[in-house]
Amino acid sequence: MEVGHVADIVNNQKMIIAEIKNKHNTTKGSDKVRIYDGLAGLLGKKEYRDYKAYYVEIIPKGAIRYDMPFVPPDNTTRTRRVANDNIRQIDGYSFYELATGEKDALKKLYKALPAAIAQCCQDLQEENVYFQQNVEFDVEFEKLFFKAFGVDKG
Repeated sequence: MEVGHVADIVNNQKMIIAEIKNKHNTTKGSDKVRIYDGLAGLLGKKEYRDYKAYYVEIIPKGAIRYDMPFVPPDNTTRTRRVANDNIRQIDGYSFYELATGEKDALKKLYKALPAAIAQCCQDLQEENVYFQQNVEFDVEFEKLFFKAFGVDKG
């Protein structure tokens, strides 16, 4: 979707709408309420009535998987938003699998990026050893990926 809209993406085939944040602590509580209300508003529109809306945290706290109702607290009323099974909070690893239908999609993407970047650099006739695929990189990648997402080799 265009910048400034409530959600970042709409997938009409899978009937999902998503607002995506890079990390679990990117958004303040008051902003989460605004996101919830915006997603609820989209689901109230005729063209999105049968969709599911997701608040996506690509890097979750504690490297855990979740796909649960999104019920952010509203500090002004001291209540939480009403649970709606069609407005969900999900970790990035689970969301990439949901959106693509591909198991381990996020890991596959992250593993492919260095080679793609190296190819772009090569195409630009630049030498960049940082993006060359090697065993040392693979070992470090696996450690960092496990720390962020709790997903091990495979």
